[in-house]
Amino acid sequence: MPSDRNDVNPADIVFQRDFTRHLLRHWLKHLTGCEAACVLFIFDRTIQWGKMHERIPIRHFTDGIVSRDLKVHSEGVNYSRRQVMNALAALEAGGLIEVSSTSATAPKLFGLRVEANEDELKNFSNMKKIITPKRLKNAAPTGAETAQVKHETGAETAPTGAETAPHKRRKEKKTKTSKEKKLGSPDGEQTLSSVEERIAARQSEREAKRQQYLKQNRTLLKKELSRFWSDTIANYHADMRSLRLNIAQTSALYGKQKKFVVAMHEESFTAFIDFSIAHWHNIVASTFHWMTDAPQLVDAWFFLKHFDKFFAVYEKRDRLLNEWQNAVDAPTKDEVESEAVRRERQKLERERQKLEIERQKGRRVASVAKKRDLSKSLNDGEFKFNEDDDE
Repeated sequence: MPSDRNDVNPADIVFQRDFTRHLLRHWLKHLTGCEAACVLFIFDRTIQWGKMHERIPIRHFTDGIVSRDLKVHSEGVNYSRRQVMNALAALEAGGLIEVSSTSATAPKLFGLRVEANEDELKNFSNMKKIITPKRLKNAAPTGAETAQVKHETGAETAPTGAETAPHKRRKEKKTKTSKEKKLGSPDGEQTLSSVEERIAARQSEREAKRQQYLKQNRTLLKKELSRFWSDTIANYHADMRSLRLNIAQTSALYGKQKKFVVAMHEESFTAFIDFSIAHWHNIVASTFHWMTDAPQLVDAWFFLKHFDKFFAVYEKRDRLLNEWQNAVDAPTKDEVESEAVRRERQKLERERQKLEIERQKGRRVASVAKKRDLSKSLNDGEFKFNEDDDE
C-alpha cells in the first residue's frame, strides 16, 4: 500500500484497515520470524494507536510490557535480545522501518515506512541473501591464491575449501555434541541405570547450587532467579510441576528483589523465596483463608500480586513457625471426633456385654427354679396314679 507520507492520517480507520491488509499480504512473506514479530510489535504500538512513531525500549521487545500493578499488556516477541537487535538493524538497513534517537539514554523512536512498495520489499529479501557471513570473511583467499586459480582455471573463482572448512568443523562438532546429549555417552550405549544416574547427578548439582545461593546472601540475575524458583519448588513440592518463570514473571520478580533488598538489607532474597515456597500451604491457609479461589499450588503471579503480604508473613516468621508447629502437634477436629466415637463405641460394647451376662444369669436362675418346682411337685404326690383310675 504505497502512499505519500504527507497524506497519511494514522488515526484514520480506513488507512489502518488498508495498511493491515497490505502488511499481512505483502510484507510478511519477505520477513523472517523475528523480523515479522518486530514489525508487528511496532505496528501495534504505533499505527494501531493512531501514531506514526513511538519510543519503544528494547526490553519491551524482549520482556514484554508489564504495568506497576503487574498487569501484562504484552508478552513481547519471544526472541532474545541479540536476535531482536539484529532484526531491527536489518529492517532499518533495508528501509522498512525508521529509527531515530534524540539522546543516548532515551529510548529510540520506531516507525514503519508505510510508503514501502513491492520492489523495495524484494530488494530487502535479495539484500539478505547476498550478505557474506562473518566466518567467510576471515577465510577469504589471498591475492596470490586468486591469481593462481585464475591462471590454472581461467576464471576468477575462489577456492571453496577455505570457505567450507570452518563450517565443516562446526557441523562435525555440533553433530558430535548432539549425539552425546542424545545417547548419554560418547560410545552410544545407554541404559536405564545410566539415565537415572545422570538425572540424580543433575538434581544433586542443582540442589548444591541452590544451597550455595542461600549461603552467599546476594542478589541473583534473572536467569539464576528463574532457575532458583523452579529448583525450590521441585525440592519442597515434588508433586507439583516446577516450570521456569516466563520473561514477564522473571522481570517482575527481579524488580521485587530490588525492593526486598532495600527494605531488609541484612536478609537474603533467596531465603525469603525459600521460606515462602516451603510454607506455601500454611501461608495461604492463615493469610488468604477468606479467598474462595486461593491457589493450592505455587503460583508465581499470585505471589507477585500479594508480595507485600508474603513479605509481612516473612517478617513475623518466628512466631508463625511456632504457631504452625503447635497446630501440627495438636489433634485436629477430625481426630477429636474420631476419638470420641471410639470411646462411645467401647462404652456401648461394655453395656452389651453386661446385658448378655445378665441374660445368661436370668436363664440359669429360671432353670433352677423350674427344677425346684418340679421336684417339689413329685414329692407331694401330685403325679401319683390313683387306684380308682387304674381299675
